[in-house]
Amino acid sequence: MSLQSGTVRILDDWLLRTQRAARVPSLSAAIARGGQTVWTGSVGVAAPGGSPATARTRYKIGSITKPVVAIGVLQLVAEGRIGLEAPLGDVLPDAPSPAASVAEYLCHTAGLSAEPSGPWWERSPGPTWAELVAAVPPLLTAPGRRHHYSNTGYAVLGHLLEVLDGEPWDRVVARRVLEPLGMAGTGRSADEDCAVGVAVHPYADAWHPEPTPDQRAMGPAGELWSTPGDLVRLGSWTLGLPAGGPDLLPADLAAQMHEPRALADSPGAGWTAAQGLGLQVWNIAGQRQWGHGGSVPGFTAELRCDPGAGDVAALCSSATHAVGAGAELLALLAATEPAPVRPWHPHPDQAELTPLCGTWYWGPNPYVLTALTAASPDQRVRLSLAPLGAGRRTTTFERDRDGRWIGVEGDYWVGEELRPLTRADHEPSALDAPGAFQTPYAIDIATFHFTRLPYEPGTDVPGEAPGDAWR
Repeated sequence: MSLQSGTVRILDDWLLRTQRAARVPSLSAAIARGGQTVWTGSVGVAAPGGSPATARTRYKIGSITKPVVAIGVLQLVAEGRIGLEAPLGDVLPDAPSPAASVAEYLCHTAGLSAEPSGPWWERSPGPTWAELVAAVPPLLTAPGRRHHYSNTGYAVLGHLLEVLDGEPWDRVVARRVLEPLGMAGTGRSADEDCAVGVAVHPYADAWHPEPTPDQRAMGPAGELWSTPGDLVRLGSWTLGLPAGGPDLLPADLAAQMHEPRALADSPGAGWTAAQGLGLQVWNIAGQRQWGHGGSVPGFTAELRCDPGAGDVAALCSSATHAVGAGAELLALLAATEPAPVRPWHPHPDQAELTPLCGTWYWGPNPYVLTALTAASPDQRVRLSLAPLGAGRRTTTFERDRDGRWIGVEGDYWVGEELRPLTRADHEPSALDAPGAFQTPYAIDIATFHFTRLPYEPGTDVPGEAPGDAWR
């Protein structure tokens, strides 16, 4: 898969204009589509007065370290070595907020402060674990009450990896996450390929080098170096791309990384951002995107994923002030060269669903049950139940291992079972058409009873069914 040459020219021009407008010494970016890297670009110099930045130039990615740590922690959950909803203090008795669960740490609702007490931690030598624990301020809220972004919380999760796996956190994530994903340019240590991070004067074309101290116990909050090319590999994995990619987590845990758990509530502003178990989630005009931002003195980075298109964008810069153009880059790609549309094709498993599909009534309210078009003949069939016209309670159902239809996406009935009711448990009469006793005559979802006619008599409608008594 590759982009058209005209698209590449537009992206190259955008990168140059963005670097110039943002006044950053270097700006590097990459785009993946369908799990394949389709474009990379770099402009500027890796160090003031130095050689040009390239796709190999490595940047500190700040808090994009957190999703990498989160994957490692969720692998421990999958292995049964710690419970997702269990108090973290069960494993780390000296952890701050010991009553908070692993999930609450992952989605920044453990009640912890943003940083430990003391000097600006990103520009100062980091604390040891004992020093970190001693420097954590009292809890801001009870665990689970509200979202409060916490670098301290991810420092704790990094220590959890060290305690349970017996190695420094960066070696743990290298073995568990980076190597399987092929992120060869990502790690904790700097080398000759690393850019020099600077602060650019806000009102003059002058710069100042920023320090890169050893962050020690705070490292899991934001110490990794990487490239945009590596970051789009990470982002593609969160989209389940490419098909057959590394199986780092069970599907349910992987999905929880980008399922909104906690709203990022800013008074006076609409709810447009949330936090999953390791990934930030954004609502862009009703369309969901996810990823993470990152910044430390001298560097900013951004990872953005569009699950609808299967596109991923990553940007890294070598200046302290933010560029913040990931969403803009994805929008430019979508406008210039939209993701290819898959052709429709019949699916071998959908013929058996035709008796179940069509219009159903919850009381007098019409709903439509549709078998969704699959992306490929080997993809599992899904059903969508949606109110006729605009409305809430649209839910997508998928068969589980036991053959039950379970809500997996959407609104009201996620997690609930859709049960087709047939007359197979009754003796068919001579009046029944062939096979009629096996055809669904009603649907139950929890206490919701759907029938082919509004309040259809003889279908176990709770209360009185009007039958012919409509008036």
